[in-house]
Amino acid sequence: IKESYRFPRVTLCDFDIRQLQNLQRWTVQCVLPINLFNEKIFIFLWFWFVVVAVVTLGNFLFWIWRVIIKHNRVAYIKKFLKVRDQLLGEDDKKVCRQFADQYLRDDGLFVLRIVARNTNAILLTDLVLNLWGIYKEKPFVKKALSDDYGETHA
Repeated sequence: IKESYRFPRVTLCDFDIRQLQNLQRWTVQCVLPINLFNEKIFIFLWFWFVVVAVVTLGNFLFWIWRVIIKHNRVAYIKKFLKVRDQLLGEDDKKVCRQFADQYLRDDGLFVLRIVARNTNAILLTDLVLNLWGIYKEKPFVKKALSDDYGETHA
């Protein structure tokens, strides 16, 4: 068994023995059983921290991938708009891409994903629909939609 620097199993112990007014000093090897136990605990903790670090890194990379890839962002918003039949035609799909890319952007979608993790899908769908309604009321979006549907403005 290899000796550990941090948790020595055996050490030298000094003690005194008194016999008939005579003091004798002895040095013997002592076994430290608690260090055997401590070493096993710290080995387990070290491997546990490695596993937690790997899982955390994987989760972090997954979130970065979800936030950065534009297709995922638009598909995420489309999923909630399709539930309530808000995407009627190709024009709405184009506006949905602009909604995700220009209105919500990375931080808005990140907040929506955090809300999704902490609430239910119904609340998140209502939130996305409210944001979608606010976005569609913007003058430049109204104009783009009306021009695409063939309406004229005075």
